[in-house]
Amino acid sequence: MMTTDVSALLGRHVAPVLDNPDGRLPAGIAFFLRHDTDSAQISLLGYSGATFRSEGYFHLAVKQAVMLPDLFGGYGAAMPLSLSAAALAEKNIFQREFGVSHFAAASLRLDGRAMGALLVGRGEQEAPFSPQEITALEATAHQLEDSLQQGFCAAKNRRSQERFRLLNEQVSNPIVILDCDLKIREANRATASLLGMNAEDLPGCGIEAFFVDGGRQLQVLRDIERDGATFFEAAVQRPDGALLHVDVHANLITLGDEPMIKIFLRDISARKQAEEDLRQTHQHIRHILESTNDAYVAIDDDWNITYFNARAEDLFQVSREQMLGHSLWDQLPEFASSCCKKFHHSRTSDKMLQFESYYPPLDRWVETHTYPHSDGLSIFFRDITERRQAELMLRDSELRLRTILDNMMDGIISVDSLGFIETFNPMVEQLTGYSAEELIGTNVSILAPGIQSKKQDKFIRCYLTNGRSDLVGQRSELTVCRRDGSVFPAEVSLSEMRLGRKRSFIVTLRDVTEKKRVEAELQRYREHLEERVRERTAELVVVRDQAEQANRAKSAFLANMSHELRTPLNAIIGYSELLQDEAGERGLLDMCNDLGRIHQAGDHLLKLINSVLDLSKIEAGKHVMDLEWFNVRGMVQECLSTLQPLLEKNHTQLEYHCADDVGEMLADNLRVRQSLLNLLSNATKFTRDGQVTLEVFREIQAGGENPYLLFVVIDTGIGISEEQIGLLFQSFNQADNTISSQYGGSGLGLAISRSLCRLMGGDITVSSRLGEGSRFEMRLPEVVKSESPPD
Repeated sequence: MMTTDVSALLGRHVAPVLDNPDGRLPAGIAFFLRHDTDSAQISLLGYSGATFRSEGYFHLAVKQAVMLPDLFGGYGAAMPLSLSAAALAEKNIFQREFGVSHFAAASLRLDGRAMGALLVGRGEQEAPFSPQEITALEATAHQLEDSLQQGFCAAKNRRSQERFRLLNEQVSNPIVILDCDLKIREANRATASLLGMNAEDLPGCGIEAFFVDGGRQLQVLRDIERDGATFFEAAVQRPDGALLHVDVHANLITLGDEPMIKIFLRDISARKQAEEDLRQTHQHIRHILESTNDAYVAIDDDWNITYFNARAEDLFQVSREQMLGHSLWDQLPEFASSCCKKFHHSRTSDKMLQFESYYPPLDRWVETHTYPHSDGLSIFFRDITERRQAELMLRDSELRLRTILDNMMDGIISVDSLGFIETFNPMVEQLTGYSAEELIGTNVSILAPGIQSKKQDKFIRCYLTNGRSDLVGQRSELTVCRRDGSVFPAEVSLSEMRLGRKRSFIVTLRDVTEKKRVEAELQRYREHLEERVRERTAELVVVRDQAEQANRAKSAFLANMSHELRTPLNAIIGYSELLQDEAGERGLLDMCNDLGRIHQAGDHLLKLINSVLDLSKIEAGKHVMDLEWFNVRGMVQECLSTLQPLLEKNHTQLEYHCADDVGEMLADNLRVRQSLLNLLSNATKFTRDGQVTLEVFREIQAGGENPYLLFVVIDTGIGISEEQIGLLFQSFNQADNTISSQYGGSGLGLAISRSLCRLMGGDITVSSRLGEGSRFEMRLPEVVKSESPPD
């Protein structure tokens, strides 16, 4: 230890001992000596006296150590002892310097080694030191040894820490010292460089400031007192935002009786990046293997399966969990048995193989590609079952097509773009007499010499030049020459066939000799039939004219007869009404009833004659519409008033609904009323003790065009069967022959009503169920056009 170090220790540790009132020395002055074992010299390091203590401080002010001889001759073993002034007279140092004649000394030891002495002295007039005073001196020396021991340990720790710091600075790897609170005590420059900070700023920083999501790592460091050492990887973020990955090796150490954590850091960012790149590469490869349409299986050197993609799961209908880590031969024994030799050959020869095989359990064909590598074998399986089936179907199709072509009654010839024959079916040989050796490779013009071949060649040239021709897909007739020189008429069609960029033509030949004969025969029959048709047509024209003339005569007769009959009928009706009134005045009740029957019969006959006249006019096309605007609701009320007696007679309930917006219509008021009243009368007549419903409303057409008015008559009467509905609107017909006798009627009402509605551009339709009632709909346009023709 250097002199200045001991002086400093004495200043910090010896002075408090000497200044302690309870540890007062038995002398007024004390000297501190140091034994230098290297030079076998004793050095005076300092002194203290009562005078200085009384002034409140301890004096260690020797500017230069005074070298003393070995006064005690190995004093380390003899102390404590008392020395006389005579023993030190020859040196005269203490007497001269301090006026001290009596001494008492106690050795000072550190770690069992003598390092100096504590001396006390008295003047010549004072008595020598007593045993009790020497004991007190020895106790003070022991107390001083304890203080010095502490001081030396602290100095040793400081020197150790300084050496540790200097050693860490010289190490290139980052090293950090943490206290138990995980605060940085020391960090070398390599650590500062790694973390992107100044070394002076690191002490005092919490290590958690650098760890990213470091909760687990911090707990591991806290548990190091129990474990003693630990290792982990962590992500570290620098102040500039850069992210690093480090290996952390931590050990528990002790510095100056204080537990510390020493951490060695190693930057593994490059390795982590390489691992991430490798992971992404593996992920990319995995994505490729999982997205491919081929099943992929990887096996190692022991034929154990190490990879099994999703497509392989679908192909072999097993999960990859069942396959991974197991032998290929155990998991796919049927497949392995057929491919075992090929797989072994690929491995041993280090060559890629491709082959097709059949997998019986699933009835599938697979195309297999093997790729040997250092770790085993990569195998790709492609399901080719559909392709094999398509090939089989293609072979079957080709066989069927060949069979069809061989048995066709038409000759089929394929020619190239220059007109040279490539193939043909057997019928060509049969039609022309040429063999295959004679025709293949020969221009097709051999079969159509002269102008016919020129026409055909011109067509082919036109098609090849312009890319189109009017003859493609159409039939034409050519004269075909046989091998023996004879000819025959043939129907020829030409179509294009493309195989890649190659263009060919298919020529179809059909012998039409028989067809020509039949066509000539049919032509003769056709001409004969046309003559017969002309004759029959002339006869029908005569018959038609006669029928039209008879119909006109009938209509004229009916019109004249109706006119002639109405004159006397009007007289009969009028006179019967007058006589009925007169008989009533005279009280001749029996005569009134008879005259009433005459009046009713005449009125009925007049209505029948009017109906016949109306029908005749409609059929003759001479009926004229009297179009006028009228109120629909008023017209309906008039019909209901006329109908009221019949309703009461048949005990029939009437329900009437008329929409508010029906308004007016332009039509023949009389004919509309006539048609509606006919429907209401029929419904009432056939509905006894029931109900008749009338609904009137407007129907708007799509697009907002001319609206229609609908008059719907519904009854709960006897109803009509489906067979009877077809007879309703025929003149002089009723649904049932018994109706006329039971309910009366001529069978003209509905026919006339429908004809009148159609003349106004409308119609009457019916729906009914036998025994449940009927529904009649009369549909008329709001505005009737005067030129509306009948349907």
